[in-house]
Amino acid sequence: GFFSFLGSQGDTVLVSVFMGSHATGIYSFAKRLVSAIYLVIGSSLLKLAIPAFASSGSSPAARADAYVRIVGAAVFLMAPLLVGLSLLAQPMISVFFGEVWLPAAPVVALLCGLYLLLAVNQINDHLMFAIGSRSVPMQRGLAQTLLALLLGWIGAHWGLVGTAAGFLLAGALVWPWPQSIANRSMTLSFWQLLLALKGPLLATLAMSIALGLILQQTAPNTTALVGMVVAGALVYLLSHCLVIRFSPSSHDALADLVHLRRPIRA
Repeated sequence: GFFSFLGSQGDTVLVSVFMGSHATGIYSFAKRLVSAIYLVIGSSLLKLAIPAFASSGSSPAARADAYVRIVGAAVFLMAPLLVGLSLLAQPMISVFFGEVWLPAAPVVALLCGLYLLLAVNQINDHLMFAIGSRSVPMQRGLAQTLLALLLGWIGAHWGLVGTAAGFLLAGALVWPWPQSIANRSMTLSFWQLLLALKGPLLATLAMSIALGLILQQTAPNTTALVGMVVAGALVYLLSHCLVIRFSPSSHDALADLVHLRRPIRA
């Protein structure tokens, strides 16, 4: 918890120390926009992780099933929201909060990636606790915190974007190590995990392309933003359903959330 706190709040401390109160206000504003998604969705799903892993018993196959379902639900719900927020940050902030907050827009985009990694890392930590590898979360937290503080301090010389980029880069550099340990505990390769999650991943990509094309043709205003949110949601859901339809091996997180099925037991 201590390392998690430093990893998630250390960037704000660095901004406060090196850039002053005005920059801290801008950075904190960006974090509040992004963290709202994580706190509402990510933290709720994390509460299901340990019971799901405990219910899977000692079977790697059952553990992999529980893991794919938890991560699948997190990616299905968080990826489109975070990616959509990062793409629409500039027009949304301009329309709803005013031009004075526009420097927060690129920070929002970087923090969206950081919080998605945070959710996956937290799920991996819970898996490690469930299988008895309690040292891995502490080592991961220590390594990521120290690297994030170092890269964030270096990035602070380039302003708010540099600090956020440093923390995102630290999370991306450390993530493969605990992910590989988690995969080995489930006899699940990284490629198999990507194939299982290709529904929300490809749907998020399709949504991003659609929003990017709409943004090029639309002036930012309240009506246009509402229309883009609705269009993005429709493209995402349609694309996800098409992937599941033509690739039944993909995990259907939407059906899982609707039917609230229980994890498969060993």
